[in-house]
Amino acid sequence: MDPSFAVTKEVDIPKIFIEQKYPDPKHLKIFKCFGDSMQPKYNSGDFVIVDMVNGRDFIKIDGIYVFRFDKAVYIKRLTFMPDKIMAKSINPDYESFEITKKDIKDGLFENFRQTLWKNCI
Repeated sequence: MDPSFAVTKEVDIPKIFIEQKYPDPKHLKIFKCFGDSMQPKYNSGDFVIVDMVNGRDFIKIDGIYVFRFDKAVYIKRLTFMPDKIMAKSINPDYESFEITKKDIKDGLFENFRQTLWKNCI
């Protein structure tokens, strides 16, 4: 994972919530959403819980993911295709963009994981 990521805020989450949903929480991270590209489902200021991949394999299932692409961190709906990944906002005012196999090979794309939970904290 990118060493430039730093803890900006600590958040208390009830232990029972974590234990019921995530039996192995050691890879969980919380990200704060910024902007309106994923409205109305994700609003600026919402927090999402993400199970970090950290080099682990994952099943490529279309869905909402937190990922890094070319030095920026995004939350977008990803559609996995044979030769590319399409990143799409929920808000129709924003255009989709694609992530190519070359982008992945060149290290411009790092998939953190599908979002697991969202709430305002």
